[in-house]
Amino acid sequence: MFGFAASSKESFYTEPQVYYRSDRQGRTWWDIRNPVTGHITRVATEEEARIRIEKSAF
Repeated sequence: MFGFAASSKESFYTEPQVYYRSDRQGRTWWDIRNPVTGHITRVATEEEARIRIEKSAF
């Protein structure tokens, strides 16, 4: 699973924020928040989340 640790206030605003979510029906997904634009990308798997983050320049 992804971890998020900001070493400084500056890195908090430059690193993507990743959230593992679920709903009442048991469906799960990953939200990736772009720190610059605030845009959230939703993906179904952890692997897809990793790929999106690796391919993006945050």
